[in-house]
Amino acid sequence: MVPHYECVIRPVLEAIAVFAARTIGVVLLSGDPERTRAFVAAQPQPERFGVVSAPFDSPWIRDRSPVAVRQRGGGLRWAVTRMQEAERPLDDVLFSRISRPRLDKVDLLLAQGNLVAGADGLAISTARVRQDNPHADRATYAAAAEQLGIRRWLVCRVFAGDTIGHADVYARFLRPRLLAVAWSESLEPDRAVIADLEARVRRARPGVEIVRLPMRSEGGLYASPLNWIQIDRTLLVPRYPLTPEEDVDRIASTLGAAGFRPTFVDSPTADLGGSLHCLTASIYADAQLTGRASARARSSPARRPTRS
Repeated sequence: MVPHYECVIRPVLEAIAVFAARTIGVVLLSGDPERTRAFVAAQPQPERFGVVSAPFDSPWIRDRSPVAVRQRGGGLRWAVTRMQEAERPLDDVLFSRISRPRLDKVDLLLAQGNLVAGADGLAISTARVRQDNPHADRATYAAAAEQLGIRRWLVCRVFAGDTIGHADVYARFLRPRLLAVAWSESLEPDRAVIADLEARVRRARPGVEIVRLPMRSEGGLYASPLNWIQIDRTLLVPRYPLTPEEDVDRIASTLGAAGFRPTFVDSPTADLGGSLHCLTASIYADAQLTGRASARARSSPARRPTRS
C-alpha cells in the first residue's frame, strides 16, 4: 500500500508505486481519488492498481499500519499498537476504518517502523520503545509480545543524533538467516551501537550472517539505505543527497553478492526521519480471509484491497 498524497515528495511516492506494480498489486491510499485514478489510467498496467479513498494526516503510513501475525493453526491475525493520538488523529484510526479483518489492539506505544521482524519470533526495536512507554512494566511488554508474535525481543541503543529511533533504519532481515545493518561512516558511537546489536543477534540466532552497509549522517539526519522496500529478491533502495556514489557502489555490490537485485531511487527525505519503507505498508493475502477468491487476490491483490 502506497499513499498518493499531495506533498513535496509525491514524485517519490509515485516512483515507489510504479516500481512495485511491475511485480505485485499496489493499493494507492488517496484523499483525492479522482487525481489518483487519473494517475493510474496513465500507467502501462493500470489493472495492477487499486484505489482506497480515506482521509489521513501524512504519507508516513507504516507506523500506523497493522502488524501481520501468523497463527499457529494457520492464517493471519492483525494487531495495531498505540500511537500519539494528538499528533495524527486521522492516521490513528486509518486502518481500523479501511481493514475488513478485526484489528487486535496492543497496549503499547510503538511505531511499526520500530519493530523489525526476523524468523522464529525474533524482533528488534530501539530503546525508543522504552522512552515512549515510561510506565510500562514487564507484564505490559510480555502481553504486547504475545499479541505481536514475539518470542525474543532485542532492544538496542539509539544512535547519537537520532531523534526518531526507528529500528528499520538500523537493521533489516533480508532472509531468515541474513541480517543487514547500517554501518555508520560518520560516527564511531553509532558503529558501537550496531556492533553491540550484531553480538546480541548472534547470541539469539547462532549462525546468522550479517552484512554491513554504509550509512552517512549529519547532525540528526540519518541516510540509511536499509529503509528499503523488498519484493522477493528485488530491493528498491533509497539514495539520499548525503549518500556518496562510492557508498552506492558498495551497497549495490554487497547486496548483489548476497543474491539480491538493488534498484536505487532518489529520496530527499532524510530530514523527514524516514524513507521508502516508512512511506508504505505491507498487506498480506490470507486464504482464510479471502476464501474462494484467494487465488484471484494473489494474482491481482490490488483488486481486493480491503480483504487483507
